[in-house]
Amino acid sequence: MVSVKTSSKRCGKTIKDDLLEIANQMYIDGMISDNKKHVLIICVPKKLRPTRPEDFRHLTLLNVDLKLMTRILANRLSSWLTSILHPSQHCGMYGLSILEAIATVREAIAYTEYTRTPMRILSIDFKEAFDNIVHDYLFQLLESYGFSKQFQ
Repeated sequence: MVSVKTSSKRCGKTIKDDLLEIANQMYIDGMISDNKKHVLIICVPKKLRPTRPEDFRHLTLLNVDLKLMTRILANRLSSWLTSILHPSQHCGMYGLSILEAIATVREAIAYTEYTRTPMRILSIDFKEAFDNIVHDYLFQLLESYGFSKQFQ
């Protein structure tokens, strides 16, 4: 039986030249073909009889080469993210999940109960926050961290 890691290394050797050509077309030439821009959104019901849009989980299916490129970029940027993100940041950090965030909150509550220290907990729902943020701000932020206009 071949492990996933061994299998992906073998596949990587097979497709690396094609991925490099795609990356060069996108980054150097600024060309992104229409089929790479095309996505398919699937709405999967969260409950038995959904009646509202909130009752669905939206899955976005991307072009495979685009998905591979984003995974490669995410992997290369992940070690750098730890130097710019706050240690309490869990979303998007490799190896961390919401479970660590919940454990941190529980530990803080236990500590304040043990020391009888007053504490307030604020819970903010950032549902659909990315859709409402000014994208010019995101581009300025990326630029301040040294990302080129081409990368953005």
